[in-house]
Amino acid sequence: MREQEEAAAQEQVFGRHPTGPEGLPRGPSRLYVQMDGTMVHERGGGAMECKVGIVYSQRAEISRGRIALLDKRSYASFDDAETFGERFWVRCAAQGAVQAQQIVFISDGADWIHTLQRAYFPAALVVLDPWHLARYLQQVWGVEARGLIGRCLQDAWRGDVRRLLHRVRARVAHERDPERWREGQQLLDYIQVNTEGIANLARLEATGSGATEKTVDVLVSHRYKKRGMSWGRSGSEALMRLRLLKANGEWDAYWQRGRAAFARTAA
Repeated sequence: MREQEEAAAQEQVFGRHPTGPEGLPRGPSRLYVQMDGTMVHERGGGAMECKVGIVYSQRAEISRGRIALLDKRSYASFDDAETFGERFWVRCAAQGAVQAQQIVFISDGADWIHTLQRAYFPAALVVLDPWHLARYLQQVWGVEARGLIGRCLQDAWRGDVRRLLHRVRARVAHERDPERWREGQQLLDYIQVNTEGIANLARLEATGSGATEKTVDVLVSHRYKKRGMSWGRSGSEALMRLRLLKANGEWDAYWQRGRAAFARTAA
């Protein structure tokens, strides 16, 4: 039943005869959209990616350093990127994405996320999660380059991509270890691909993709990635739909609709 509802909503907006989503809410002044993904062992060998997205507009500080997302809604699936993107966009539209004054799109800079952002949120203010940049810098150069890494992150927080690239290029140019040089080139590519997201860090208060990473942990990792687990695609999708009902506070309403539909059919 839930799959049928999602497919119908997707068809209404992206099908051969689209009519657009109905009953759209008034858009907020700022809507935050985040995406991430994680791999899950697939039965029979290999792995499949679970893609996760969250959308919210209302944040409140509940204690020092702790922020509550008051209207967060989550979506996750093991579908291909296009299907995930379309169905997640329908969720975002229900949260006011169509009429929002500004959409802030936060991610770790992965290629598939860039593709979906350009397709479904082309006018969004794109922001790279700074902690992923910090982790990348640390993976390449380690703790011995703590001072350089700190200066690079200061450049990033100021949105000074030109200065950041200059620092990284200068360090890579002096690398004598071939493996470290290759990793440095990959870091340069990552920064260049995410130039827009780094430049926009100076335009917002400190923010990152911690909320969606937490959602990935709760929805996926804690249930699907325990030791020895492997999953079939249909079973993993069915379980995820149930987990999303719980996560989004839709559990009771969903089953009430189901009971009402069954009663009408029986009558």
